[in-house]
Amino acid sequence: GGLPSTGADTTISQLRALPKLREDPTKATEGDALIVQGILWSDPRERTGIKPSKRGAGIEWGSDVTSAFLQANNLDLIVRSHEMVSEGYQQMHEGGVMTVFSASYYCASSTNKGAIAIFEYGGDLKSPNIVQYYAQAYGAKDGVLKSCVRESLQKLREMIFANRLKLFKGFSAADVDKKGKVDQAGWSRTMAATMGLNIQWSSMLPYLAKVEEDDTINYSQFLNKDKLPLEDEDEKKIKVWTKETITLIVTNAYTQLAPSISIWFSLLTGSAQPESALLSVCQFTDCVNSSLGLADHIQKEDPNMMYDLWKTMDKKGQGVITFEAFTNTFEGPFDRIRSLDGQSWVLESIPVVIAAINEKFDFLSNLKARAKSSVRRWKTNDDGVVGRKQFADWLDVTLGLGSQYSAEQRFKIATYVDLNCNNKISWREFRKTFMKP
Repeated sequence: GGLPSTGADTTISQLRALPKLREDPTKATEGDALIVQGILWSDPRERTGIKPSKRGAGIEWGSDVTSAFLQANNLDLIVRSHEMVSEGYQQMHEGGVMTVFSASYYCASSTNKGAIAIFEYGGDLKSPNIVQYYAQAYGAKDGVLKSCVRESLQKLREMIFANRLKLFKGFSAADVDKKGKVDQAGWSRTMAATMGLNIQWSSMLPYLAKVEEDDTINYSQFLNKDKLPLEDEDEKKIKVWTKETITLIVTNAYTQLAPSISIWFSLLTGSAQPESALLSVCQFTDCVNSSLGLADHIQKEDPNMMYDLWKTMDKKGQGVITFEAFTNTFEGPFDRIRSLDGQSWVLESIPVVIAAINEKFDFLSNLKARAKSSVRRWKTNDDGVVGRKQFADWLDVTLGLGSQYSAEQRFKIATYVDLNCNNKISWREFRKTFMKP
């Protein structure tokens, strides 16, 4: 329910004085009965003013009515119910109205959460503590009960997937032996500490994770078990984000932390011997967020993308990686950034190369086809790419830029074109550098 149609003209004293034992006055048109009808059946809406409710009794009232009622009665917040909301609670009218709906799986057919609002003595009355939950369904028919259980588990798995980075870091901290496993007690403690749900996780374990023969849980397999399928557009977005993030990480690491990747790894692990040290997921993410100042970049998208980036290095899912795994991801981009340090002439060379391409291949005709044909002739095999040195030689022999740039400079131009930092240049990289639309 909510506010009656009399709005701010209704006082708390009037509401307290209303007779409580009475029939539901759904057809009332005036007096106390109309007020009772409103507080039983009315609903807030994100609009202004008052209009009849679609329920057939009560009203739908707007934010201006809320403000006037609160001010007239010297109140901070209206808490009401009698309306299902998917998250179990909902705040409206700039925080002036809160709906709290405690019945999860409403009518054994909906998948809504339930919630309760806890007001602490002496606390902020406008911001109570909210506890959300999915309660077990009782008294339902077998088919409905099984459906509720399936839906509840699916919702829970979605929540777990949405918190995979936090969970992985928690499991990794509990994994003393760094074998990618935790015992059942460690699993339950981590789930409780991370998820913030009032659930007996030890009872949920058989429904969510596989217990190995040694009574442990492979937490990497657990977190990847319910990985949600991605659309092609999302997959592309993740790849672009990952590439951009790696570039930002190595750029900031080189300019702010260390002149070499081995020194960087030593700073992260606190070990003078990087080849024998292990880097934890917590050390890595703390460095990216704090030391490299990329917290805003990470939060801008989905922070869980950092989990996906970490997993490209942590193939075994143990929560730690070796120096070799670290360099496999970051050495190429790091060397590329370092090689271009103080080399602004490299950027200035790109228009020169483009001009030479235009002159050589007649830009106004079929530049792309003829240039691509020329690029194909560099290949010494059928892998579709050429090495940096081959590209540097092409700048000299085909484009005639040997007199303008030395062999070392041409190689640095090739390094710039090698966007993937794998010592090879593809047609896509060539086109992206020199043929941007």
